[in-house]
Formats: sequence, structure tokens, C-alpha cells
Amino acid sequence: MSTFRRTLNTIEQLTRSRTTLSLYYRGDLAFRLASPVVELGITYLFFDLIYRAGPLQRFAPWNQILWLLLLAYLVDSLFGFLFTGLHSVSERVRSGQMDVLLLWPVDQLALLSLWKVNWLRLVNSLAALPLLIHAWSLSEMTPGRLAAGGLLLILGLGIRYHLSLLASVLSLWIVRADAVVFVIDELNTISRYPAAVFRGLGRIFLLYICPVLLVANPGARVLSGDRLMLGASLWALAFNLLGQLLARWLYRRCLSEYASAGG
Repeated sequence: MSTFRRTLNTIEQLTRSRTTLSLYYRGDLAFRLASPVVELGITYLFFDLIYRAGPLQRFAPWNQILWLLLLAYLVDSLFGFLFTGLHSVSERVRSGQMDVLLLWPVDQLALLSLWKVNWLRLVNSLAALPLLIHAWSLSEMTPGRLAAGGLLLILGLGIRYHLSLLASVLSLWIVRADAVVFVIDELNTISRYPAAVFRGLGRIFLLYICPVLLVANPGARVLSGDRLMLGASLWALAFNLLGQLLARWLYRRCLSEYASAGG
């Protein structure tokens, strides 16, 4: 037997080994647990650097920046925990799983949203605890501010959800709509920046049309002791209601054009 053939046999035996598979899954689990924590740490260091350098100081106090980072991270973690299935709608359409979903006598948009729950993302949210303690220590917290911040966090999660839901529903009409979903994901990274940074048409777009700036900014302002963004907060509530209505209308419209994977 040639050396090349023996090498292939050895590799095949290793891939079938329970020990190798166990190490692989443990390593994958460790990576999935550690990567969001590392990303949060790097993001904190980046914002600390640019805040010390001066550009952000004229837009928001440091404790507000911390609340922005915290709320944006929590919204992302909770979205990944509850609604990660929205990222695979296109794949389910292509594989025919969507045909099975359409036969279930339940709210199909809810089923589409909660198709898959990622418990690791809920565990990842615990990484924000040191940031929470740090932000809390720099803020004068009251029960009213805490309640308002919690409510605005829920509204921010709703905005994140409805933007991704609208993009995912398009998969019934445009099968290769994965790119739209990931564009929405990338736009949501803007939510960690103070709204005051943006000007002109960009501010209008990110506040009212694709309101990613309302994911964390209203809650961060309240929790840091700043005044409530009343108009923006009311629009966040309205966008959640309109987003749900629009998603259901778009779902019915796309469903009328849906072609089963089985023909």
C-alpha cells in the first residue's frame, strides 16, 4: 500500500473516531460561546479608544455609550436566541421544508420566526454582565428609568425582528434573498452608535425608514439619565405595529407567487 493511501486511511479512521468527533464538537461549542464575548470586548476597546481620542465626546457622554453597547448587544443576543431561524428561510424554501410549514394549522409567520431557537445566544448574553455593572455604576438609576429602559429594549428588539422578518418573507418570492437578510444584519451594527452622529438623509433613513438607530438609542438615553426621545420612541412603537401588518400583507402577497420546491 502506498504512503498516500495509508495517509488517507489514517485520516478516515480519525474522522470516524468518537474521540475526534467529541473534540470537534467541544471545540465548536467553545468557539460559539467565546466568539460573541471576544467581539463585545473588541467593540468596547474600539469605542473606548475613539472616545478618548475625542470624536464621540461631543455626541454623547461615556455612560450613554456604554448603555448603547450593552443594549445593542442584548438585542442582538436575544434576536439570535429567538429568531435565528429567519436566516434560513431561503434554505427551507429551496429544500422543500416550507411546503411542510404551510400545512401546519398555526400562525405561519410565528412558526417561521420561531422555527429554530439558539440557546447558546441566550448564554452569550451573560457576557454583557460586566458592561452592565460598569454602565450602572456611572448612572443614577431610578425605578422609572429602569422600567422605561426595559420597555424601550423590547421595542428595539421588535424593530430588529420586523426588519429581518420583512427581508425573510421575500424568500417566498425571491428564493435567493439571503443577501437581503444579511444586509439587514450589517445595518444593525449601526445601532451601537449615537443617533447624533448622523446627519442629513442618512439620519432620516436610519431613524424613520430603516430605523436601526431606534434599536438602542432611546433606551440608552433614558438609562444614562438623558431626556427621553419621545418622538423617536413613539415611532419605534408605531414601526413595530406597522411592521407586523406589512409583514403579514407581504407574506400573503408573496405566498400567492410561491412555487413549491416539489413543483
